[in-house]
Amino acid sequence: MYILLIKIGRFFKELNPVFTAGVALLLAISYGILMRLGINEDYDIYYKILTALPAGFFLLWAGAKFLTRRSHLKHKDIKYITKYFRTSEQFGQIFDHCLQIDKGSLKLCRKLDPKDNYKWPESDQELEKLSAINAAAFRGTPWAGDPAEKLTRNLAMWHKNPKSFLMIMGDGAATERQPLFFSHILPLSDHGYHHYFETAESGDNDFNPQWMAEPGEHIKGLLLFTIARDPDQDSGKKGDDSNKLPEYLCTVAYHIQTILEDYPDEKYTTLYFQNSEKKFKRLAELSGFKKSRLLTHDEETVYVVSVDNSLS
Repeated sequence: MYILLIKIGRFFKELNPVFTAGVALLLAISYGILMRLGINEDYDIYYKILTALPAGFFLLWAGAKFLTRRSHLKHKDIKYITKYFRTSEQFGQIFDHCLQIDKGSLKLCRKLDPKDNYKWPESDQELEKLSAINAAAFRGTPWAGDPAEKLTRNLAMWHKNPKSFLMIMGDGAATERQPLFFSHILPLSDHGYHHYFETAESGDNDFNPQWMAEPGEHIKGLLLFTIARDPDQDSGKKGDDSNKLPEYLCTVAYHIQTILEDYPDEKYTTLYFQNSEKKFKRLAELSGFKKSRLLTHDEETVYVVSVDNSLS
């Protein structure tokens, strides 16, 4: 039974967490029914415990996977980075050494060049497409939320600062290209930092756009709110897309540099990122982030890094 469940766990590792949790629940129900039918009534209590433990652990593992899934970046995406970039200096090659990465600090040395497939949202319709990706990427997680509510929230954030979203567009004519990935960064005001971190009164789904600082105002820091790719695009399902992660990370770095242009007085600031998935821990360390003691309403691990904006 132990070997069988290990194989099952490997099979379900990359699947939708809702499906995985459903299978785990059916397994637990089936085991309970067999117990009620007296299938093992002739065995002693120790044997019953040994047979129940693997099923119980599998159920807990599936539940943990459901609760902690935070973006559509898969384990193989992270593994690609941690395999080929083992130090922060090597990791900096992804950004053409425009960033100087040290433990706990990130220095912006040179401006990254924008790519042809980068696009800032320019209309409510584009925000609607982006919000659809937002909902799809977190489908089956506590951050799924109602798509209409996500659109309302995202529109309010976008109107507060049009640079809070940056997209990577797919191939095709300019009028036909669809967003494949987006980075979502929020400039936090002192007021917003207090409500989001110190009182932790609301999670991501209920984030109040009024907690954002407007361009030119003082900011407490930047919150790397969301990074997500479209899980419904063929490129997100077929083939080996591990080499896409460096492109995504460069997009986020360019986004950070560009949004800070709206806050020229902030030579030094802090970048916050929250995620409890184990696979993100090493990626965060390579990026200079350190684990903090900050708490959020969503009860996730918060990573922080000091940003020296030498471009300002």
